[in-house]
Amino acid sequence: MRVRDQNEETDRNGLMEADRTRDARQSREEKERMEDLTQTISNLVGILLGIVGVVGVGFFIYGAYLYLTASGAPHQMERGKSAMMTALAGVVLALVAYGVVELVIDAVVGSPVDIGDIPDPE
Repeated sequence: MRVRDQNEETDRNGLMEADRTRDARQSREEKERMEDLTQTISNLVGILLGIVGVVGVGFFIYGAYLYLTASGAPHQMERGKSAMMTALAGVVLALVAYGVVELVIDAVVGSPVDIGDIPDPE
């Protein structure tokens, strides 16, 4: 009877260890998938930011061209200034959006704050 109880105990311990191993493996796989997803999102945002930057610089150059070739025509000068300001605002907005996306990704995926990491104010 004792041998049977010991065998059942060993079987239960083996099953519990197998469950822990499986859970650890699944957790590791989920973490790797999340890292892959965040890396893909970061890459995509970086590519889009590059495209927005190129378009913004091109639009700014177009506005500068309009402004410089206005020959004193107030309407065309205003169009050039407006194009330059719009391009500048678009690039700044894209940079802010990039910062927000990176901040959200770090908040969602990043490690939690450890109380021990906070320095003492002296």
